[in-house]
Amino acid sequence: MMIISSISIIGVGNPLRKDDGIGILLLDHIKKESNSLSRNVSFIDGGTGGMNLLHTFNKFDVIILLDAVDFNGFPGETRFFTFDDICSQKKVSTVSTHNADLFQIIRIGQELDECPKKIFVFGVQPLDVSFGEGLTKPVQDQLTDIINSMKHHVFKLINEQN
Repeated sequence: MMIISSISIIGVGNPLRKDDGIGILLLDHIKKESNSLSRNVSFIDGGTGGMNLLHTFNKFDVIILLDAVDFNGFPGETRFFTFDDICSQKKVSTVSTHNADLFQIIRIGQELDECPKKIFVFGVQPLDVSFGEGLTKPVQDQLTDIINSMKHHVFKLINEQN
């Protein structure tokens, strides 16, 4: 018998802070593919939810976060990693672009047993997260590649979970 996990794809970010809005933009693109995904996938606009996201996390077996993440890459570069990668700091050095550190919230959730064991992050290197609308030109120029990479990683992971 196949065990099907409940999966949430959560877009995080603030569209009024330039490249920080990439997570919400990516969520909108993956939602358009929802007919291609299994019915056990939920889509959540996490915005700048901070600690409020903690209560969302514990409802799912697997979480995929879409977010702007500063890993010292070039603007528009993407990385797909697990939360364990972040904790070990061996594969990727990350800095959340949010005031309330999303990764700290996940750590707290795990300590409280309020988070799923499987948390993945599709991160996009921002150029600028200061106030302003729209993506910066370098990130915008990479948008097609960013979307294709996100779809590749998300579809692959979901297929592995089902």
